[in-house]
Amino acid sequence: MASEPRGTRLAAFAVAVALLFTLLVGRLWQLQVVQGAYYLQVSEENRLRDLRLPAPRGILFDRKGRPLVSNRAAFTVSVLQMELRDPERVLPRLAEILGLSETDIRDQLTRARTRPFEPVRLRRDAPKRVVAMVEENRLDLPGVIIEVEPVRHYLYGTLAAHALGHLGEISPAELAAWSGYRMGDLVGKTGIERVYDRLLRGRDGRLRVEVDARGRPLRVLTREPSRPGTSLVLTIDLDIQQAAEAALGDRAGAVVVLDPRTGEVLALASHPTFDPNVFAAGISVRNWARLAGDRSLPLINRAADSAYEPGSVFKIVTAAAALTRGTAPRATRIPCPGVLRFGGRVFRDLKAHGPVDF
Repeated sequence: MASEPRGTRLAAFAVAVALLFTLLVGRLWQLQVVQGAYYLQVSEENRLRDLRLPAPRGILFDRKGRPLVSNRAAFTVSVLQMELRDPERVLPRLAEILGLSETDIRDQLTRARTRPFEPVRLRRDAPKRVVAMVEENRLDLPGVIIEVEPVRHYLYGTLAAHALGHLGEISPAELAAWSGYRMGDLVGKTGIERVYDRLLRGRDGRLRVEVDARGRPLRVLTREPSRPGTSLVLTIDLDIQQAAEAALGDRAGAVVVLDPRTGEVLALASHPTFDPNVFAAGISVRNWARLAGDRSLPLINRAADSAYEPGSVFKIVTAAAALTRGTAPRATRIPCPGVLRFGGRVFRDLKAHGPVDF
């Protein structure tokens, strides 16, 4: 009689083991067969990382083939939001290394939330000290990566800054109006950089790498090289441009030199001016405040965006018209008392020049 309960218990235990084994086999079948393709894709996404290879912009040459604007390699610190684990711990440390506020970093990540698979570039053209600190703390900064990007380099600094233009991060309005661009792209904002932006920007490449569980690259799987932008030869002559800016000096104003035979612009200078290199990797808040708050208005292109009275230069036009029509002979002398009353208005000259001939 004692063996009957024991047999019942053994039978119940065997049934329980069979049920558990059946559940285990069923779960394995579900994971490997029913949902196998899904989990294979997830594992591939965790193992593989696609990185964009930014295309270098086209080089700008003067009319004699001398480069005015080229590119240089620079490091960019970016964040991959899909791999950002424990942001409450990572972001304060990252802000300390980059010299940014944690609030600014969070704002940038929030704006890029709709693009979780794209890197969010926090600091372009980062100095070597910052790059070294990020690499040293890589294990404590999951999701933080270092990219190498081409950065615009204006070889002569402020020379022809208003004609050449400068770059800036694409705005939401530009992103909505222009096709083929992505948030975070640097685009031409003024001058030649803006007018010919689509030609200059080139086509980005792609790099697929295999990474370990901590996001560290192990090997390169495929590489699709970027295609540099189209280089342009301008009508500007470097020697004439330098001479024009030297003649203008520190005075506020503009100098434009044209070839009368073709209308080509040989030089275009505007002063006060600025160094477009400060915009090349994204301008800092401090530099922008300094330029925007400068009362001399260095960002205004006085050659194209300002209006000036023609002054004595226009006398050539009226004199040529009078001589051509025979209204006045070449020996005509016109008195200049330094003031002209026309209707109810008074126009004053710098001084009274007395009798003036052609």
